Amino acid sequence: MFLILCEGGALNLAVPRIAGDLAASTAGLEWIVNAYVLPLASGMILAGGLGDRIGRDRLLKSSLAGFALSTGVCALSPDLTVLITARAAQGVCAAGVLPMILALAVSSYPDPATQARVVNTIAVAGSLGLVTGPVLGAVVTEALGWRFVFVVVLPLALMAAAASRHLVDVPAPLGRRPAATGLALGVLGPVLLISGLVELSTRGPRSVVVLALLAAGLGAATAFVLLERRTSRPVIPGTLRREPAFRAAVVAGYAFQFAGFGLPFMLALHLQRNWDLDPIGTAMVLAPFSLVTIVGTTTVNPLLARRGQPFMLRTGMSMALLGTLVTLGVAGPGTWPILTIGTVLVGLGSSIYSPSLNHVATRSGGDHPGLASGVYFTARQMSMATAVAALGALVLSPHPVAGLRTGVVISAILLTASRVLMARAGQTSDDER
Repeated sequence: MFLILCEGGALNLAVPRIAGDLAASTAGLEWIVNAYVLPLASGMILAGGLGDRIGRDRLLKSSLAGFALSTGVCALSPDLTVLITARAAQGVCAAGVLPMILALAVSSYPDPATQARVVNTIAVAGSLGLVTGPVLGAVVTEALGWRFVFVVVLPLALMAAAASRHLVDVPAPLGRRPAATGLALGVLGPVLLISGLVELSTRGPRSVVVLALLAAGLGAATAFVLLERRTSRPVIPGTLRREPAFRAAVVAGYAFQFAGFGLPFMLALHLQRNWDLDPIGTAMVLAPFSLVTIVGTTTVNPLLARRGQPFMLRTGMSMALLGTLVTLGVAGPGTWPILTIGTVLVGLGSSIYSPSLNHVATRSGGDHPGLASGVYFTARQMSMATAVAALGALVLSPHPVAGLRTGVVISAILLTASRVLMARAGQTSDDER
């Protein structure tokens, strides 16, 4: 988890240096990032189901080996085409890694309490990866050059691949293979939608390309849903689709990513545009959010874990919702205390309930933990793309404070809906443990 999330952010600050070395155009630079994000976001449902069928350990081992190989190719890329191709291969392999990590945590440990501790450890590693990635990328690029971002990551990938050799997992007998049409639509829908959302930020909402991508993506997603209801060989089995805890966890995962990632992103834009802060000043103002997220995940979460998963979900989701509502008061520079209090509550609350949410999403999959994890992570990736496009547009509108508050209200509505669904699914009641 650390490896995949660290690599996802490590290259972002190195992109300008790559432009100079490889004579890349603006579109080429965008594809250095998007070539990794698109296959990662669109391939996890397919990878999750495949892992459940052939063995989660087999898929994880092969994906880690492929990730290490493609990382090496990135470091040695002679031109932009090779780099983008290798980044796409990294994304494909990462899609095979992420769902399998949580799935193996559930399938390898039958005791729910042990599962929760393992999932929390994974969440700690993921949080450290998210924070370490951009810093590592900036420092290494400045000191040694952008190629060494991949050189530093390569030993980690090789060590992870070597350590995975000892994993053993027995795939469950899951019946007939899903229909090829359903698999194709399950990949095509996220690819088109995320592509449209990415292009929205640069081309604007009136672009024919953006509208065509979003329309095609919605069409593919709609066709996927209709086919899943009618076919005898669905990608997502009916038992999983009807499981209340799974459905609630997917919605909650979407809301978590929208508020936990989208809200700081929107506030960062607001600070730079309307408070006239530079990137360093913006980072300093939002530093409490980053710090409390790390401390919450690594320290507070393990301390509270003995209170049980329902407590973690109730407390964390309520705290994140409260923090989101507090940020409604953010306007000019004089409201910085409100911003700090709100983002600290969001960061701490998210760090408390996120690991438990990961566990619920995967555990509720039953015989399909890989598929459940894949759907859950896909929802989170879709949420991230939606948040960047929608919240960015709101805060950059002619009425930035109103746009900011609209974004906050949307985040609060999503968090409230997820809180209600989790309660209705019996996941926040101590009686359901």
